[in-house]
Amino acid sequence: MSLDFTQTGRVSQILVSTGQTVTKGQPLATLDQSYAQATLQDAVAVLAADQTVVKALQSPTLSSAGRQNLALQVAAADQQLSSAQQASQDAVAQAGAQVAQAQQTVQNAQATSRRTPPSTRRTATRRPMPPTSRPSRCRRRCRRRC
Repeated sequence: MSLDFTQTGRVSQILVSTGQTVTKGQPLATLDQSYAQATLQDAVAVLAADQTVVKALQSPTLSSAGRQNLALQVAAADQQLSSAQQASQDAVAQAGAQVAQAQQTVQNAQATSRRTPPSTRRTATRRPMPPTSRPSRCRRRCRRRC
């Protein structure tokens, strides 16, 4: 079975259990929204800064108080942008570490499943046959207990 996901990220909740029957389109899990929220804050900060600049350009005359207010708004928008970028980078780094850990877990599980436990080997599962009163030459010919 092939699974195709539209987004990547950290799983915050698993909605189904192993072996459960699912239907096409049914949600299997929910993703952590911290990265998406940080990206949204980043975009909102950039938008606010751009709107401030547009407003300033549309104003024909700008007083010194207006210039100071504009400078404060731009500085606040820059601070929000820096905070959002840092939060975004932190979320990406955390998600990368979790992906690496999950990949290691999968590799360990695959390595474990490839090993054949001693109880499933052919020699271990062959049940002994009870002794019979057949002639010994049969045993020599087929090399098993008849």
